[in-house]
Amino acid sequence: KLGEYKGLKVDKYSTRVTQKEVDEEIEKVREQHARIVEVTDRAVADKDDVTLDFEGFVDGKKLEGGTGANYPLEIGSNTFIPGFESGLVGASVGETRELNLKFPENYTEELKNKDVLFKVTVREIKERVMPEMNKDFFEDLGIEGVDSKETLESHVKKELEDRKNREADDKYVDELLHIATDNMKVEINNEIIDSEVERMIQQYRQELSMQGVSLEQYLSMTGTKLEDMKSMMKPQAIARIKTRYLLEAIVDEKKIEVDEESVEKEIKDACEKYGIERDEFLKYVGGEDGIRYDLKMRKAIDIIKEG
Repeated sequence: KLGEYKGLKVDKYSTRVTQKEVDEEIEKVREQHARIVEVTDRAVADKDDVTLDFEGFVDGKKLEGGTGANYPLEIGSNTFIPGFESGLVGASVGETRELNLKFPENYTEELKNKDVLFKVTVREIKERVMPEMNKDFFEDLGIEGVDSKETLESHVKKELEDRKNREADDKYVDELLHIATDNMKVEINNEIIDSEVERMIQQYRQELSMQGVSLEQYLSMTGTKLEDMKSMMKPQAIARIKTRYLLEAIVDEKKIEVDEESVEKEIKDACEKYGIERDEFLKYVGGEDGIRYDLKMRKAIDIIKEG
């Protein structure tokens, strides 16, 4: 049963972009175009890219999976456990260091809080050389209209503003939906919740597979049980279901319809955006009915936003 879903009071987030944010974003762009050069006249420093050989030992025995050869690592990336990367600062090429460390509290069950010895040899040191903001740099960027520091700042500021506006709108909608679902009365049986959790698990499985990791490998690496993961996902699953019911109820109450022209435009725009054929796209989204459903949900959200 729907409760109050119009006229809800939610503060909008600021989308102001500061000069500091623009400068930081430009530094990221420069880092992306930095040259990586080998260093032979100094020791390891923060932000260096190093190549390592290492062996890990726990209780005097070799740590399973704790050995690497010609392993690339950026110092300061926090890829390894605390103390590993900072312990290599000042090491020279060819030097072997012994790092007596401790696995953190949030590590796998069998290793958390355990003492570990890493024997690490530095094989190579490289550093990033940042590009100067000159003609060659702006040409390499290949951004239309950007040919100076001022035009780059203008371009970056516009992109940051667009991003902040999107993020602010998403947060605004999320808060409106949260209040509107709290205001309605709904009963959800456990089978529906379990089904939504399974759907979320499958989505997460697909996301991991795109990174070359199976769900089982992820659970093993993080020391997490599948049932624990399902329990953690349950509140989000319930929120998803409530939001779906809310929007469907608004669609019914307001008798929201979507014409065929809107459906066709959505399909055409999506195919052009993602560069895929119509049949492939429709198969992915559940056919024209899936598009129609999504457009109705968006119209319901618009009604909530209009207040």
